[in-house]
This record gives sequence, structure tokens and C-alpha cells, in this order.
Amino acid sequence: MNDLGANWYVPWTDYQVLMDYLEANDVYTIARIVAFKDPYFAQSNPDHAIQLSDGSGVYKDRSGFSWVNPFD
Repeated sequence: MNDLGANWYVPWTDYQVLMDYLEANDVYTIARIVAFKDPYFAQSNPDHAIQLSDGSGVYKDRSGFSWVNPFD
């Protein structure tokens, strides 16, 4: 994708204008953060995995799988 130039990013800085427009037009808004369970990537790149809040390592779910940090 990067070779084709299809993976580009344009930061949006004025969300309030959008939110005001949606509210004025009675559009219900909802936000979500998507996280991906990828134990292979998280194990080989722990700096990109969800970390435990106490700083002791990578978070693992009940099945023992790590998840990629959605903020990276």
C-alpha cells in the first residue's frame, strides 16, 4: 500500500466544527477505539503492545494473548 501512496494521513484539527454540524442535523455520534489481538506482533514488538499499568510488561487477556496498542 505504501508503494502506491494509498497509505497517507491528513490530520484533522477542527473536530468541533464537525461535531456542531452533526448535532445541528440530529446525528447521533459515537466513538470507539479499536484494538487488535495479535500475539505474534506484540511478542516481537512489545513496545507496540498494550502495557500493564504498573509497568511490569505486556498485557495478556484470559487466553494469554497480547493485544496491539491502539494508540500506536
